[in-house]
Amino acid sequence: MIPSRCFLGAALLAAALPARALTTAANVQDLDPAVVPWVDGEKLTYRVTLGPMEAVEGTFTAVDHGKTWEFKLQFRSIGPVETMYPMRDWFWSICTKKPWRSVECGEERFEAGKHFYERTDVDYAKEEATRHRWFEGKTQVFKTPAQAADDTGSMLYSLRYGPWKVGQRRTFLIYESRHLRSAEAICQRIEKVPLLEEKNAPEADCYVIEARPLDPNLRKKGYVMTLWLTADDRRIPVKCVMKFRYGTVECRLLHVGR
Repeated sequence: MIPSRCFLGAALLAAALPARALTTAANVQDLDPAVVPWVDGEKLTYRVTLGPMEAVEGTFTAVDHGKTWEFKLQFRSIGPVETMYPMRDWFWSICTKKPWRSVECGEERFEAGKHFYERTDVDYAKEEATRHRWFEGKTQVFKTPAQAADDTGSMLYSLRYGPWKVGQRRTFLIYESRHLRSAEAICQRIEKVPLLEEKNAPEADCYVIEARPLDPNLRKKGYVMTLWLTADDRRIPVKCVMKFRYGTVECRLLHVGR
């Protein structure tokens, strides 16, 4: 009903590019892993609305494990959705710092009385990924012939990793379910927006990043994600608007920790 990764990815709707396509991870993998815009323990909390209806409240957390970063997303349904389709979901993503690329992602979801639990591991040497769907008793192996790729969780941090300038483009590749999907992100402009979803919140200059699928058929359907990142060293996502088959989803920053 409500897309569980709504802040992370209209780009997930894109079709696969050729195997050696330049990815977001490849764009940033040569950057200094010691210079990232987030800090260990950073927590970003958002409210998500689907049209006029409040739907989800979620928190992203970044954890430094030395050679890897772990990104976590925990969210719960709120408002009418809590009554119609209650959700308590957890997602995680693990990226190596050098080279920058996702090596594992997983999720555990409790939705409307059902329990979903799975994990995907990527072996870049073998050019394949293994998806364990424990709630179905299934294991799926699929090809991932790329030197670096993102998952749905790491994509947001890849877009934050490395500076932006107006007119800059990045093509990225994501493994999701049993597919590689691609899209293009373009920095359209810089504009002032409120930092937080509260009355009289201070404004800040933000990069406005638009991401669209590269598959022509999907582009015709109008799938697009617009993301506002603060135009400073932290590049904090303060707002996201997505258009896709469920309608329009908007995410607004509520709180910044660390």
